[in-house]
Amino acid sequence: MSLLFRATSNWNQKTLDDLGILPLYFSQSFWGAFKQSDLAKFFKTFLKFLRGQNTAKPQLKKLFKAIIITPTRAKRAVFQASECTTDNITSVSISDDAFPFGYDVTQFGNCLSSTVVLENLASLCDKIDNSDFQRIILDKLKEILPNGLSEDKVQVLKSVSRNATEDEISKWNITKPDTLAALMDANDGEWSAAQSKLIITKYLSANNNLTTTELNLVKGPNLCSLNVSTLSSILPESIRESSALDVSTCSSENKKALFTIANKAFPMLSTRNQSTVLSAFQLIETYLGGADLGYIRNLSSYNVSMSLATFISLDSSVILSLSIADVVGLLGNNLQDLKTFENQTVVRSWISQQLQSELDKLNLTLTGGKLTADTTTAATSTTVTTKATTVKTTAGSPGIGPSGWTVFFSILILNLIYHHQG
Repeated sequence: MSLLFRATSNWNQKTLDDLGILPLYFSQSFWGAFKQSDLAKFFKTFLKFLRGQNTAKPQLKKLFKAIIITPTRAKRAVFQASECTTDNITSVSISDDAFPFGYDVTQFGNCLSSTVVLENLASLCDKIDNSDFQRIILDKLKEILPNGLSEDKVQVLKSVSRNATEDEISKWNITKPDTLAALMDANDGEWSAAQSKLIITKYLSANNNLTTTELNLVKGPNLCSLNVSTLSSILPESIRESSALDVSTCSSENKKALFTIANKAFPMLSTRNQSTVLSAFQLIETYLGGADLGYIRNLSSYNVSMSLATFISLDSSVILSLSIADVVGLLGNNLQDLKTFENQTVVRSWISQQLQSELDKLNLTLTGGKLTADTTTAATSTTVTTKATTVKTTAGSPGIGPSGWTVFFSILILNLIYHHQG
């Protein structure tokens, strides 16, 4: 690191080599201090290393954004007029470990032909992580394949696919599990809800179903993009045999649909065997956000020691309907964690609906409960009581309503003035 304190004019490839992984996180101003020749040599090994380590795509995108120098407006005009002023991109240049270093967005588009894209699609998509470059690849594909992409082309798009429009996706062939698997690879980035819904719907329209295989490929977040009618077609055995699905981002309606299926896949309320109950609870736990009040109340009698993370993921209307005894039964050994989560919105709302005297019995120093069943929280109960008393007094004293008080104070003030003058 001491090398960085030398004059930037002395920085070279060795400076970068000695920094290990740190260059991955540097900004564009840092890279501007090096000669292009030194950077080209460095990136031959550095980019190969990063790709071999399966570096996260978002971090690679940041790196490419930093190392791609955007030309000035004057240079950009020259580049556009003279087309490709750098080397034409070929299969040989794509195979270079430093590729696409040395190209800005304009030159990448000018120097890359649609034919080269089609003939080298897999290797191109494997190396291009810049979103603007990826959009250029898709545009070139559209030039040469205007009617859409075959399955073998779709399968090699990797993170480039995330830049596709819905219109482009609608023209892709998506009928095989391998194609769905390639598109659902989380390492290539997230899909928008609209994109994932379109992809999965196209797959299902090819006489496919959401079996265990598909559920394990699609996983939870993408599953949430589907509508209730599609989710309701999932069979309990498919849920039972699949990996646990993260459905935390699903809508309330989708959570309820998935819980209904999961409840059939993992029935637990027909047995009192503790080990069986705990096993079933662990399997259905990720779907409890769609459970109704009756199910959760019954669950509280099984000593499952629900985590607070699961508790706050329950439907908020269900949580607010639970009594203190219900919550004690649900949380079990994890009851102490209620104090840690007391400032979570739904926990705070639940506390405000409980009697403070009953909360005190938990010995968790929870505050904000109601003083009595007829008041709101302890913090505001005095104000509420005072208002109630005032309303009652006013209603019971017709001689001293709002106008009566005005007359009373007027007479009082006149008396004070009279005695003062006297």
